[in-house]
Amino acid sequence: MSPPTGPKNPVSSDPYSLLENSVYQDKTQHIKGIRHYPAFVSAITQLAEEAKAKGSPVLVACHVGAAELVFTEQSNFEHISQQSGIYEVLYGVQELIDHSLTQFSTTIKNWCNFADTILKIIKNHHVKEAAD
Repeated sequence: MSPPTGPKNPVSSDPYSLLENSVYQDKTQHIKGIRHYPAFVSAITQLAEEAKAKGSPVLVACHVGAAELVFTEQSNFEHISQQSGIYEVLYGVQELIDHSLTQFSTTIKNWCNFADTILKIIKNHHVKEAAD
């Protein structure tokens, strides 16, 4: 039997619920894979927009850190990096976050690792394309 291709609850407007419903998780709640990329990116976008509205670098970091993005592997990152708008969303939030908070918060560190890795993949693609 093949796994479902869409989110469990695609109508959720809560970004945390949408995020949870768009991924496969193991027993420890680590993300094993993406169930539905558009829903995942929509959740990340909603989290980012809400975080940016917080204003304070600390509040921004805490808001996105609450997503608790922990991946068991990064095999999905290439496909995530190809999703429309993801670069702008992640870059905008990363510019606002007080990165010194990663020393004190694993959840904020996990968010920053995720965002930085996706941004690096996208930048590497642009460099490669420019070289070709």
